[in-house]
Amino acid sequence: MTAVVLAPPSAVAVWLAEEIGTRIPGVERVLFLEKADWVFVWTVVPDFNRVSRDLVYDAELRLVDAHPEVVFHFHVVTSVDSVPDEAMSA
Repeated sequence: MTAVVLAPPSAVAVWLAEEIGTRIPGVERVLFLEKADWVFVWTVVPDFNRVSRDLVYDAELRLVDAHPEVVFHFHVVTSVDSVPDEAMSA
């Protein structure tokens, strides 16, 4: 996974990088965009493998449980092309 830090990472970004980016096989990148109390997350995978997707979904649920004060918008995509330019790597 490639990580580029453009600003000091938030606790959510660190969690994303650790739990999704490095612990789930097949994840190419995790990108996020934080806006106030909203966090948009894109997990880039090479294909829609059911096992990898289920692991990503489980990690997303753990993140929601750990941060109930934040509204998350999760996306699992197969191409970084579908991610906004302003999203940052976790």
